[in-house]
Amino acid sequence: MKFKATVDQIRELARLAVNASMPVGLGFLQFERKDYSTDDMVFQTQKGDGFHIDYFRGRMVKLHLFYDATSDLWETPEQDPDPEYQSWCHKYPTWKSLLDAAGVKT
Repeated sequence: MKFKATVDQIRELARLAVNASMPVGLGFLQFERKDYSTDDMVFQTQKGDGFHIDYFRGRMVKLHLFYDATSDLWETPEQDPDPEYQSWCHKYPTWKSLLDAAGVKT
């Protein structure tokens, strides 16, 4: 799914995914039961080829968004989120539900 988004919307999208994610395996050693703010996502926000969070402070996030500078569009992976990898998808079961929650128009 392709969409337009500001850097602030990408940070919000990341915040929602991180806060809905849970630790897996040794991630429990780094996990803190708290909600992170968009300010905590600043160092995570990238452009270039996209935006990627694998693990965030012990939480298994696996959020990968691709960015095309030519069209200024972001894109989600083609497959739906998988609860085995994207632990946030118990709250946001589809890419559209995550994007909607972040205020991104699709």
